[in-house]
Amino acid sequence: MKTNLISVRYQGVLFIILAGCVFAAVNAITPYISMTFSLNSGWIAFYQYFFALIAMLPWVVKSNILKHFHTHFFWRHFWRVMLAVVGVHFWVRALTVPIPIGQGLSLLMLSPFFVILGAVIFLKERISSKRFLALLTGFLGALIILNPWAEEFSYVMLFPLLAAFFFACHTIMLKDITDTDGAFTIVLYLYVLILPFNLMLAITDNLTTFNDLHFMIPNLNALFWLGVLGLLTAVGQWSLAKAYSFADASYIQPFDYVKLPINLLLGFLIFGWGISWLFFIGASLILLASIYITFSDKPLSKN
Repeated sequence: MKTNLISVRYQGVLFIILAGCVFAAVNAITPYISMTFSLNSGWIAFYQYFFALIAMLPWVVKSNILKHFHTHFFWRHFWRVMLAVVGVHFWVRALTVPIPIGQGLSLLMLSPFFVILGAVIFLKERISSKRFLALLTGFLGALIILNPWAEEFSYVMLFPLLAAFFFACHTIMLKDITDTDGAFTIVLYLYVLILPFNLMLAITDNLTTFNDLHFMIPNLNALFWLGVLGLLTAVGQWSLAKAYSFADASYIQPFDYVKLPINLLLGFLIFGWGISWLFFIGASLILLASIYITFSDKPLSKN
């Protein structure tokens, strides 16, 4: 029995590492598409999730779709998807600027920090002084990475941080919805609602006059890479779902940090992005603070 439990946990570890590798490929392909085909972040995000939904159709068709669409909390799904859309667009915009993948991902890792901070501020939950110190350490690491006092600092470097914030808001709402709706319903509403939002943002991106409103169909080469991007997105999210179905989040979460060196390696090999000593210090602080919070992840207490 114990051996089977260990084996199941190992499967969870393998799937979380697979998800990290897949999303690292997504993070590398996104700026490649932007630079090669001159597509803006709005259209990349739209086609990414459009093809991800297409990739999921065989799975959706086999299920009772109407059953999983049933919910008493449609507007909760609506608003949490709105938050996810904003987070996605800030993240894709960061990758298409482009901001070095490692730098962007390190800042994106602050999302759980914002979740805890939001729980403390809005839900009046209490955390220990050590976890609060870990939060400060993580945000200090972000400040070091951003290096706002440097001449080359630009506001676009804040996009990954804003993405982390909106993903955290989405997560807080998601925690509430999981008590009432199943995982399939949650994922289904995400994919169905995110498409019209993404399309609206894509059409209105850089809009100056109403004559600029048009639906963009990229060429075949671009559609191929966008299809690959969507397929990898679906595989990555499926891998995450499998990982958390095999093992507890507290057990597999540390293995999720493997994605950081993978992203750094891909950024260096494909785009020649190196890392500075300031980035190394800041990323290390965020990583150490994340690991501490993961292992000390206990239910927060109410005032």
